[in-house]
Amino acid sequence: MPQVTDDTRLYRGQGQVFLAKRVGGQPAGLEFIGNVSELMLNPQTEKIEHQESQTGYNSVDKVIERGLKVEMSMTTDSMTDDNLARLVFGKITKTAVTTVTLEPLRAYKDKNLILANINLTSFTSLMPAAATTPLYVLGTDYEIVDLAAGMIRILPGSAIVEGSTVRANYVCGASETVAAFGTPNTEYWLRFNGLNSAENDNPVIIDCFKVRFAPASDLPVIDDDNFAEYKQSGTCLFDATQPVAGKLGRFFSVRQLQAS
Repeated sequence: MPQVTDDTRLYRGQGQVFLAKRVGGQPAGLEFIGNVSELMLNPQTEKIEHQESQTGYNSVDKVIERGLKVEMSMTTDSMTDDNLARLVFGKITKTAVTTVTLEPLRAYKDKNLILANINLTSFTSLMPAAATTPLYVLGTDYEIVDLAAGMIRILPGSAIVEGSTVRANYVCGASETVAAFGTPNTEYWLRFNGLNSAENDNPVIIDCFKVRFAPASDLPVIDDDNFAEYKQSGTCLFDATQPVAGKLGRFFSVRQLQAS
């Protein structure tokens, strides 16, 4: 019976993922992106095969690998504005506490109207477009549907003329907006500060130097049964700024404690 040795190093990974936009080939300040339930790297090559033409079998006798690349995918359940912006190439706009006056709206009876802002702390008044008085009456001409969503409703018996312009006055609290496809795609440095729970939680550090993400494959909005997860694929590109003979390579590196 052969001798059994215990030199197998198993792996079961968990840890934290950080991202930074690249500036001059280096990370411009890494930020923790929240809980990541899956991170996968998939190194790939294109193969050019040579077949001999002497035996009648056209056997492959030489292979050249080229077109090196690393596909990757990541799943997070943290819906921060930065994560959402990365998922949809979005532009983030922050709105401070604001007093809004004379915002124009087109009024339709028995229909909801949406204001330009959300997170209203108060709705002051609704008035005709061409005059400051008389004010339309809350409960008679219109009602508040949802202050948080910035919605009011024109009542069926309202004195407001159908299709006319009215003006709204209100105060809104601070909010943040992510506008999909509002910014060009960019390249990131990805750092995985991980641990190997199969080997006494030994540290495992992975750096992907030049990552370019695709938009999210799905963006869950309603799901009665599960917490939302956001899946995003990308490519870990060749990084020509890394040293040719550097120990970290030019795509990604994996570092861990030396086996005892």
